[in-house]
Amino acid sequence: MLNTVSLHLLILLGATLTALQAVDTPAKPKSPTSPEFVAITDDPKLPRVLLMGDSVSIAYALEVRKLLAGVANVHRVPANCGSTKVALGYYGLKRWLPDANETWDVIHFNHGLHDLSYRFADDRDKNDKGEYASPTNGGHQNVPPAEYEKNLRQIIARLKQTGAKLIFASTTPVPESDAAKYVKDSELP
Repeated sequence: MLNTVSLHLLILLGATLTALQAVDTPAKPKSPTSPEFVAITDDPKLPRVLLMGDSVSIAYALEVRKLLAGVANVHRVPANCGSTKVALGYYGLKRWLPDANETWDVIHFNHGLHDLSYRFADDRDKNDKGEYASPTNGGHQNVPPAEYEKNLRQIIARLKQTGAKLIFASTTPVPESDAAKYVKDSELP
């Protein structure tokens, strides 16, 4: 059977290749019926891998599945996992991992880009004039760094309950964007 290091490397390779291919490709909205979200039937002889994260992880899910065909059962949470607040809220881990006894061999997860985005006090990312929230127009970071760290620790504690080896895919770099809700390099210390 494939060792854990090789499995980790294959997941990272698939993620990297897909991310590089997607750099110039505009994001397409994904519906719950998208192939990335379709439940798969496990081969009981293979390890179970779960991918969790934002739209970047949605983009590489099918490539990782293809690269690990016959090597691992690669599942994807059937949603954009958004921010750490989303993961800890009603929509998040309670729905994505409802069975406390379910086990995974590897969980590859990512949160951060949605945490770093800016929001208005009413939690919208755009105001009535169509302007994105930013530090210059009254916007605030969706999840401040101290809260992000606390949230990640809670997420990790829940993921550890599955018995999986955990792989944290570091935060997606903040993109150059016309949307001021992202502040370039805000992920850096």
